[in-house]
Amino acid sequence: CYLLSSAVLRRQGYQIPRMPAFLTWHIDWRFSWGLILGLLFMFLARFFPYSWMESLGSVLSLCFGLVLALCGLSFLLWTMKTLRFPGLLRFCLVAFLLIFLNVGVFILAFLAVLDDMKSLRSRIIEKAHSREE
Repeated sequence: CYLLSSAVLRRQGYQIPRMPAFLTWHIDWRFSWGLILGLLFMFLARFFPYSWMESLGSVLSLCFGLVLALCGLSFLLWTMKTLRFPGLLRFCLVAFLLIFLNVGVFILAFLAVLDDMKSLRSRIIEKAHSREE
């Protein structure tokens, strides 16, 4: 939607800022509360007979989980590029994420939250620069 609408609006003369590169995507760790809330509603739906609880939990988990997983994927790809992972290791990581997709989504979401809470990107850059010197 962003790509289509920004192209149309730019043709009409509107100043639309460019989307940042995928490898630089960050998300605030507070987004993880949306995923936690969604998982909580899904859990509580097993004990209470309210169908809306399971529906709400599923929607919240899907929306917040997907956004967090995308930002985690951004961090993982940025790390691979910055630290120059060997090709075999890259292949193994991608294969692991594809084979274990159910767990991989949560690992990526955890990476996104951890990246923001501990500012991992700046630490990785510092260590990469110290190794070069």
